[in-house]
Amino acid sequence: MSGSRDTVMLAMQRLVSRWAVRDALGASRLFADTVDLWVSPIPRAPWPRAAANPREVESFFIAVTAAVEPVRITARGLVVDRSAAVFMGRMRARVPAGGPLVDHDFVLSIAVDGDLIRQFRLYLDTRLLDAAFAGRNARHIPRVSP
Repeated sequence: MSGSRDTVMLAMQRLVSRWAVRDALGASRLFADTVDLWVSPIPRAPWPRAAANPREVESFFIAVTAAVEPVRITARGLVVDRSAAVFMGRMRARVPAGGPLVDHDFVLSIAVDGDLIRQFRLYLDTRLLDAAFAGRNARHIPRVSP
């Protein structure tokens, strides 16, 4: 994989910005034609745990933003090395969307090839989010698959 430090930082900034404003299509356009997307397994989460192309990435972001309504994303740290970046953050969100507010930490790792994201790893607080999806507000959230 290749990408300069500035390119990788810009890709991460664009991705987090698209995610924060719930722009699934815009986020998916930041990804390469072949993608390796993986998310921490949360049994009751309505989104797919993996994606292999931009269309599946768009489905993933549609499902995530329908279920988890971000109120605030706070950066805790960003590490960039060659073509990869790791973003550590805290999110305040309504989980499920329209439900109670919860605060949770997350780690997002990406690898960039050129200026497109080829690898995406999202590590979430699985226990907290699974409990949130077990609540009665979660019943209206349809499952989305790629």
